[in-house]
Amino acid sequence: MRKTLSVSLLVSACLSMSAQTTYDPKTDELHLRDYAEMMGKYIGVCVPVGSMNIANDNDKYAQKIYTEFNAVVAENEMKMDALQPNQGQFNYGNGDKLVAFAKRHNMKVRGHTLCWHSQVPKWISEDGYQNNKNYTRANLLSILKRHITSVMRHYKGKVAEWDVVNETLDDNQWGVSLSNGKYNLRQSIWVKVIGEDFLDSAFTWAHRIDPDAKLYLNDYGADFYGGSKATAMYNLVKRMKDDGVPIDGVGLQCHLSSGDAVEGIAKNARFYKQKLGIDCIITELELKAGASTSANLSKQAEAYRKILEGFLTNPNAPTMMLWGIDDNHTWIEGDQNPLIFDKNLQPKPAYYSLLEAFHNGYVTDIHQPWAEYSASAAVDDAVYDISGRKVADSLEEFSADGNSGIFIHNHKKFIQR
Repeated sequence: MRKTLSVSLLVSACLSMSAQTTYDPKTDELHLRDYAEMMGKYIGVCVPVGSMNIANDNDKYAQKIYTEFNAVVAENEMKMDALQPNQGQFNYGNGDKLVAFAKRHNMKVRGHTLCWHSQVPKWISEDGYQNNKNYTRANLLSILKRHITSVMRHYKGKVAEWDVVNETLDDNQWGVSLSNGKYNLRQSIWVKVIGEDFLDSAFTWAHRIDPDAKLYLNDYGADFYGGSKATAMYNLVKRMKDDGVPIDGVGLQCHLSSGDAVEGIAKNARFYKQKLGIDCIITELELKAGASTSANLSKQAEAYRKILEGFLTNPNAPTMMLWGIDDNHTWIEGDQNPLIFDKNLQPKPAYYSLLEAFHNGYVTDIHQPWAEYSASAAVDDAVYDISGRKVADSLEEFSADGNSGIFIHNHKKFIQR
């Protein structure tokens, strides 16, 4: 199990953060998830449940996951071909393992994905494009509805959010602009046989079964504000919102290189907040570094830092997921070393840059607003919840009562497990 952090440790660590003039992330006693939780954010990772022993909490990968992250998503185990390999035959085993792991360690679960042109079972399509089974529109709508309603019913209350539809935009978005509202859809079996309204139906069915789950449209290449695919995605989501489709946000995959102009991600998130009032989250982040030279790893670390800083400053960006725990678990081909832990599961400069970005964001942006929960600027030993209600007269009383969670003490925000 994850080691419990005591109140005294958190108070000591956070006070030293405020007092020290220089910060060294290598000596920080807190982890990524500690900062994320203190700031009301989620930082997560995809988990290859079928090949990683997460049932064993002492496994080195399991320990790293629940120590550093507070959200998880299955790499493959909740895709359609895994959950329904044969028509009407559902297999929830590996997905349930992830849910159980997350519950043991108080982590959010993302569901990925209810509908995709890739990794569909062969009984639907040979390649996600061909209608080689000669389904009618009514047939395929019925298949999609049964899959979504069955999966959503099984995971209701256990999976907090879903990528309802994945990668539905075509790579060619020629002629698309914000002014004309156009977008080009991928000619998958879903589009060719059902039509564009498969999207609206998928979100509606998912929401109907679990109205508390957040629902996202996820895609790659739509990461940077102003890009043609980013524009197409905005136009599509605006159309869906205008038509009353229950969509809560967009997911940006962000399989990128450390040399990309990553500042455009934060601008994209702000645009969705300003124009549509919806979430814009990062769902599959990894940054190609190339060979593990000092210069390459430093450049990668800087890019990770910039992305996290943008994530922290946007209130509609609650979640940032990494697509792999270490450089042995990546979808990027070649020796690109895209993740924050190396092949020996050791922290890279990118890890420390994320820790430092969290630290700086916490110290500068979080402390002061909570002063309003004290009657004066004087030292206040009482403990308050995040709504400003007093829950204990002192830290000692709060700790002795076995309380846990996020709390406010002396104008500062802490977390107790």
